[in-house]
Amino acid sequence: MRLSEYYSSIGVDIGTLSRMNNELSIGDSSLEQLVESSTEKKRAMLREAESSTWAHSFSRAQIEGSRKANPKDTTKWNGKLVTFYEDGEFSVGAIKPGKEAAIDYKMTHYKNCKCGQCEGNDRKPVRGGMSPNVDDMLPVILRENANLAVKITNSADGTIRNYTPWTLDQICRPLEDMFSQRGGRFALEVFGSILFRSALNIDHHLVDGNWRHRVPSDSLGHIESCLPNGMMRFTEGEFKPEFPVSSLLQFFDILGVNEDIKVKGKGRVEDFMEPLTWKRHDTGAVPNRIALNGRTNTLLTYCEMISIMLSRSSVGSGLIGYQRGMGMFPMPIKRSELAFPLLSSDFETALDMDVNHELGWLHGPR
Repeated sequence: MRLSEYYSSIGVDIGTLSRMNNELSIGDSSLEQLVESSTEKKRAMLREAESSTWAHSFSRAQIEGSRKANPKDTTKWNGKLVTFYEDGEFSVGAIKPGKEAAIDYKMTHYKNCKCGQCEGNDRKPVRGGMSPNVDDMLPVILRENANLAVKITNSADGTIRNYTPWTLDQICRPLEDMFSQRGGRFALEVFGSILFRSALNIDHHLVDGNWRHRVPSDSLGHIESCLPNGMMRFTEGEFKPEFPVSSLLQFFDILGVNEDIKVKGKGRVEDFMEPLTWKRHDTGAVPNRIALNGRTNTLLTYCEMISIMLSRSSVGSGLIGYQRGMGMFPMPIKRSELAFPLLSSDFETALDMDVNHELGWLHGPR
C-alpha cells in the first residue's frame, strides 16, 4: 500500500494533507543546522528557568506532602508558581522547588561530571549523596489553581492515597484517548509531528525576550476537530480533567526545560555539550560535540511512543530500548520523516512510497 492510499483509507483528503505538510515540513535545513539552532534556544530557555530559582529550606517530604495535602490548590503548596503560558482559564508553568531541589535530596551524578563534589570524590561520580538539583521544578497544567497534570487515587475511606504527577505512563493516556477517537489515528500523527518539531525547538519564537512554543494553528485546529469538545482527556484515577491540546504541548515544552535542568545538575552535559573524560579535561581540551540529552531525547522518546501506538515502530524494540536506556528511547532524528511523513520536505515523493517496505511501518494494508 502506498502512503497516499493509506491516507485515503482513513479518510484524509489531499487538501488536508497539503495544509498539514505546508505547516509541519521541516524544510531543507540539515540535521546539524536544526540541532545547532535548537541548542542555542535551549541555552536561553535554561537561563530563563534558572533565573526563577529561589532559596528555600524544604525537605522532600515537605514538598511532596504539601501537594498531597492540598491536591486542588497549588497556592497552598510549599513552592512558587512560574507561569509560562496562559490560555483563558488554563495556564501552563512550573512549581519551584521540584522534589530534586529538596535540601535532603540524594542525587547520583553521571560519569565524567566535573562538579566540585565529584572532583573531591577522587574524580568519581557522587552516588546517593546529599546533592540537590537546586533548579528542579514540577511542570503543571493549571485550572483555578488545581494542577491537572496528576493522577490521584483514594483509599477506601475516601482520603487521598497517592498524588502522582504525570510521568510517561500517565502522559500517554490522553494520547491513547485521542487515538481511540474517530479520525484519531491521523490526529495522533499530527500531534507526533508537532512534538518532533518541539523536540528541536522549530516552532519556538521570541516573546518579550523569551522563547515560547507557538503551536502550528492549522494542525492544532485539525486535532481539536477530532476530539470531544475539542479537548483532551485524562481518564484515570479520581480526578478526570479535560484540557486543551495546546496545554499538553506546552506542558511538554516545560517538561523539556526541566529535563535540561536535570541533566545539567547531574553533570551529564557541559553547556549542552558531551562532557569530556577527566584525562582529556586535564589536557585543556574543551567539549566539542553537542549533546541531545535532556529535552531533545525526552521529547523524542514520546515521539517513539506515538510511533509505536501508530504501529510504525516495534513494541518489543520499544520495551527493550526503554529499559536499557533507563527511561529513554528516543526516535532517531533521521527516521522522523518515515514515522511522521508530514514532516517531509518532499511530500509528493513520500506519498508514492510503500508504507511497509519503504517507510518501515509494521501494520498491514487495513
